[in-house]
Amino acid sequence: DQRIGTLDAIGPGDHVKGDASSPVTLIEYSDFQCPACGSYFPIISQLTGLYGDQIAFAYRHFPLRSIHPNAAEAAQAAEAAGFQDAFFPMHDMLFQRQSAWSSLPNPTETFIEYAELIGLDVDKFREDLDSSEAKAAVRAGEASGRGAQVNSTPTFFLNGQRLRASSIAEFQAAIDPLLDGTIQAPIPSIGDPLITPGQSHGGAMGL
Repeated sequence: DQRIGTLDAIGPGDHVKGDASSPVTLIEYSDFQCPACGSYFPIISQLTGLYGDQIAFAYRHFPLRSIHPNAAEAAQAAEAAGFQDAFFPMHDMLFQRQSAWSSLPNPTETFIEYAELIGLDVDKFREDLDSSEAKAAVRAGEASGRGAQVNSTPTFFLNGQRLRASSIAEFQAAIDPLLDGTIQAPIPSIGDPLITPGQSHGGAMGL
């Protein structure tokens, strides 16, 4: 497997929107129960719609288990949906209805309702939800995040560098120069500076 510093490059195990072979890659480490991640969901949805196959967007699990008790099962629900080629429909449903399930003592039946709403085989989903395969996929995302020094959500990496952006315009300001060639796509280490809109990737903002 290729690696960019200690960040895993996008590979077959990733859930990707856009063109997985694009030289411009945006990776998000996220937690379905995280309110901040929920606030970024419409921004990322707009972004992936805007760029389409010009970029590769990968979602990776990083449930903050100690403060978000339903986050890991939500991630498993997305993986279980992914076994039926519906990862992103479930991803979208979980964020759109985050407030409905986040505080539930047991969200399992709610996740099963969502599976039915998006047209999944509910019996298969129910079986896959608590499967070792779904749990392993979530743990793999967490391990990848730890390797990339992720400690909060959401955390974004644009072509291997941490990206700090909070609006569609700020994401565009970082992505567009990579697409038009004014900045070469970097292959940095994780210790390199954050990308921030208006700075080149050689800017002086520290982590």
